[in-house]
Amino acid sequence: MIDCEQGRVTEALAALDALLELNRPLTPVEQIECRLDRSSVYMFANRWLEALADLRIAEELVPCAPIVQQKLTLNVIYHAKVKLFSNPRTELHDPAAADAALATLRTVCSIRWLPEELESDLALKAKNWERCLRASTVALGMFEAEGWKRPAAIMRRRMGEARMEMEQFDLAKMDLSAALEFFTGFGSFDDLSLANLTMARLRSRCAEHEDAWKFALDALDAIESLIRNFRVIGEQQQFVIDKLRYYDEVFAIGFAAGGPVGWKRAWTIAERAKSFYLCHLIANADIPLFEGVDPALMERLRDLETQLDQISKRDDHEQQRLVAQARQQLLFQVMRDNPRWASVHKPVQADISQILRTLPASWSPVSYFWRDSDSGGDLYVFSAGPDREPRCTVVPWSKEDVAALALCRSEFMSNYGPAHPWRLKDLRAKLLPDEVLDKLPPNQALLISPHAHIRGLPIHALDLGDEDYLIKRQAVQYVPTLTLAMLPRQAGKAERILLMGCPETPFNKSPLRGVEKEISELGSVWRERLPESVDDCILPPQGSPEQAGFPLSKWSDYCLLHFSCHGDFPVDRPFDCALMLGSDAVRASELFAVALSESVVVLSACNLGKQASAIGVDSSDEWVGMYLPLFYAGARQLLVSLWEADASTAHSIMVFLHSAISNGVVVADALRGALSAAADGAPEQLWANWYLVGLPQDEE
Repeated sequence: MIDCEQGRVTEALAALDALLELNRPLTPVEQIECRLDRSSVYMFANRWLEALADLRIAEELVPCAPIVQQKLTLNVIYHAKVKLFSNPRTELHDPAAADAALATLRTVCSIRWLPEELESDLALKAKNWERCLRASTVALGMFEAEGWKRPAAIMRRRMGEARMEMEQFDLAKMDLSAALEFFTGFGSFDDLSLANLTMARLRSRCAEHEDAWKFALDALDAIESLIRNFRVIGEQQQFVIDKLRYYDEVFAIGFAAGGPVGWKRAWTIAERAKSFYLCHLIANADIPLFEGVDPALMERLRDLETQLDQISKRDDHEQQRLVAQARQQLLFQVMRDNPRWASVHKPVQADISQILRTLPASWSPVSYFWRDSDSGGDLYVFSAGPDREPRCTVVPWSKEDVAALALCRSEFMSNYGPAHPWRLKDLRAKLLPDEVLDKLPPNQALLISPHAHIRGLPIHALDLGDEDYLIKRQAVQYVPTLTLAMLPRQAGKAERILLMGCPETPFNKSPLRGVEKEISELGSVWRERLPESVDDCILPPQGSPEQAGFPLSKWSDYCLLHFSCHGDFPVDRPFDCALMLGSDAVRASELFAVALSESVVVLSACNLGKQASAIGVDSSDEWVGMYLPLFYAGARQLLVSLWEADASTAHSIMVFLHSAISNGVVVADALRGALSAAADGAPEQLWANWYLVGLPQDEE
């Protein structure tokens, strides 16, 4: 449990799992203690269903424990149940069940302070500030009488929050100062971060913006130090479900300073809130992730990969699901058990002024940050021109606007195609209001950093009037977070071009008829400029990149890689999204082991620009899919399709794109020309799917 309090959740769970799996049977008391401890760790990691399962097993074992221990154990179990059922951020949230658990606890309680502590917590979550203050004061007196310093400090923090909301600011400062003094010396990371955040909110309410900012950054640093302990993205994203409020509240605290100072602080937090795991990975890109892993585990992973390929060809969906699940569990075990997946190097924590100075002069950033509100939401749109001075526009969204946006985005993320309606046109004024549009500098490429509901939207295809699309005015590129510009990257040394096509595979019955023509024309384009540096191939249905002489281990030899093939994106298994290259499905999870040399990667394949959650719910702002592994592997820019591509339009775009790049035009400008030409007289559904992501290039 010391591991858990100090943020080593992976280690704590591994130790408790090992105890529960000992060769000798555990006594009922030993099993109860292990179950209760593991339930606490699960609750800390927001794995609520697993926490409740352990609590129920412990409760079933209570009659087997000595009588003297039974009441004490029930106290702990019902205390935890109240916490689980009262938490509004859990899937188990049930205020009535929380009240019932508290009522049951009162009948068996042998610890006089326990019901009062729970009463204060319930009141806090219900925002009943007077009730919270009253119950916390009673519990505080009991804790202090018995010498319990940590729970006394927790009560002080709750009292401080209640008094702040009741505008008793001086008394709130006294309570929070006392709590912070204890937690600074003896508290866990989460205790300390919550106390710092509450103090920051109080100082902001009192217009003490400098002090508020310092406390807010301390709170965020503590929380991020916990996040970095997770090596598996699914577990990390589960952990941050109830931690995202830190970014939201620190953003508000920074913004409250007002004017350019407030904009810079808020924008800094906006970028820090995005793509934490990706920044974590790239900061540690010099560490071979699979080095030192048990060879037997790696062989088992390869075996499961082969099985998955074979089953996919037979359309046995249930068996495919089982093998994919086994493979994912084994991959996560490798991540969890191998320290190289831990955060050896801390990601850069730069403020927005530093980030803006790093961007090439020819690029202007536009960054979004979304905050939910009772009326719908507020979209903060930050931007900066060549002077690198920040601007900010706040766009209010009604509930109806939010619903329209959700429908639009869900259609793009499902089986969208050329025959579907184009709803984005109705949202132009909300996504890119005139106040922002009029200040965008002409002749500057736009680097767009989306957030939350804005991710995966083709902003470049917004119609500014009479089919005057944004992409016709300016080159547009997207980036998961502007912070990536600050992360160290190795300079690209490769000079060769790889063009690989696969019109038909055992996984897909319908052939892609334009692939051979596309690869042939692109080969001709590049050989005019680099006759000795182009490799191209068409894979047969039973072929593979390795059989063709281009295994993944050789992809580092290329500065540009183009794949024209079928793509697969199973939304429930985003790390299994794949390039279908002959009989080999090259999955996203395999690409973590690939090395790329600051390459441009073009995926002329349907749907591989989609994003999905690693845990089934949108818990944070990670771009899970092809983006994570390819940017970790070293790609600088990635061109993908957000939905099903139109074959004829795609062919024209690709030929235009490569012709421009081969003549020295930077990728973003080349894509601008290609999409502008495609957009003339054509509906958005046919060309707006092409989505360029990555770090910007300067003009050569």
